[in-house]
Amino acid sequence: MALTDSPEFTSSGLVRRLAEAMFTGVPTHPDWAESLACTLVGVMLGMERFISNKFGKLYGNIMVIYVGASGLSFKTVPLKKAVRPILKSLTDGVNNEVCRSFGMMLDEFKERWENSVNTPKSERKAKKWKVERLRLENVKRNMVDYEAPQRFTSEALITWLTNFPQGMIAGDEYTKMVKGSKTKDYLSDVMEDLSRMYDCDMEKVGTQVRGIEYPQNAYISFASATTFYLLTLMDDSFFIQGTGNRILWILDDVRSKIDVEKETLEGKFFWGIEEDEKYEQLLMNLVGKLMNIRSLPEGIVTMSLDASIELDRYRATKYNEAVELFTTDLLNKDANLIARLAQNAMKLSLIHCVGRYAWTHDPNFPVASMEISKEDALWAIAKMERHLVHYGKLRVVSARVRETTTRSYLSDQERVRYTIKRFEGEGKKVTKTMIMQATGWLKDDCQAILDAMLATKQIEMYTGMSGNKKVTYYTLPKEI
Repeated sequence: MALTDSPEFTSSGLVRRLAEAMFTGVPTHPDWAESLACTLVGVMLGMERFISNKFGKLYGNIMVIYVGASGLSFKTVPLKKAVRPILKSLTDGVNNEVCRSFGMMLDEFKERWENSVNTPKSERKAKKWKVERLRLENVKRNMVDYEAPQRFTSEALITWLTNFPQGMIAGDEYTKMVKGSKTKDYLSDVMEDLSRMYDCDMEKVGTQVRGIEYPQNAYISFASATTFYLLTLMDDSFFIQGTGNRILWILDDVRSKIDVEKETLEGKFFWGIEEDEKYEQLLMNLVGKLMNIRSLPEGIVTMSLDASIELDRYRATKYNEAVELFTTDLLNKDANLIARLAQNAMKLSLIHCVGRYAWTHDPNFPVASMEISKEDALWAIAKMERHLVHYGKLRVVSARVRETTTRSYLSDQERVRYTIKRFEGEGKKVTKTMIMQATGWLKDDCQAILDAMLATKQIEMYTGMSGNKKVTYYTLPKEI
């Protein structure tokens, strides 16, 4: 069985090999596979490797959202099959290096840390425990966790980034992952955090419990998949505010039927031990290449003359296109995204460049410097033009969903409204459990519908006490 049954990706080096691994046996969208590859390479660049221009430094972290139909677009399979296992292996690999630098192995550290935590309070005054604890804390301070939480509030995200500033948010469902989408204020906070993460410029946050938290040098890549429910949230402010126009959008709007006879006769769907082991080995080889990035030169990644000409021309062209739209209409949504296309193209060219070096790099032979080539620049520009096409299609579909709503969404939301009216008519306060029981929906499906309705102000949420327990209730706005 060939492990690289994939389309002809236009990328090269490590980005291409990772994209092929995402696509192995999984008919997901090629742009999704290639974008996930870019986020993984970008994670390992960190803030130590960057490009610089007259506006400042640009880093290799990007934000990607893939919109597709549930069960048809194969959105989460690459995340579960490749991205998360790779992030875990990278985390273990780096933490092993950290532990070795302190004269221990990772398993030994875990055991010693657990013993330290479980030491009775009466024994913690001893000098031996204090010395051991200080040493272990020094080790822990240098350790990483590249897989950031998928779901978070603004405050929880800041706390995580303070402890683990470098990594990737790899989320199955965008609307569920961001708890802040439940209310407009929370949505604004989380969206602002995502924008700041893209810019590698997090702010200091003060809390009564933990004091000032400042995730200095926070560097996060972001990739999430979602269904068409997201389109109910994509109003004009989502793009004008800034978060929406930083994202590389992907829309899966074309699906081909399976040739049933050919598929079954080939017999490639089920893997045996050999195929499974081959894929595991493939991922481990790719992890090794990603680890190579840590030994590549730090600092500015320079740009060849041809690459700088291509990227600068693209920047100026897209800026002028955005100015034309802005001049015609100050609130034009497309102008904001078009103006940022070149910035993402520069980030992608950096990622592609470092991926080329990492694929061929031998740590025993140090590389003096890295240079972005014309190939890197043209590949990045072409990729951004594809994302612009995806965005245009999404804008059209988004307008249709918000104005008329598809039959299924309308039906679901009407059922929620009817259920709330019925229970409140009986003098009852309505919980999510009551809605699930009345509709027969699964927990995650029900939450996705409620989140979308909350974000679009079709329902409201409040809390109350039931005995000693705090309970969340749902109701209809007064004007409805």
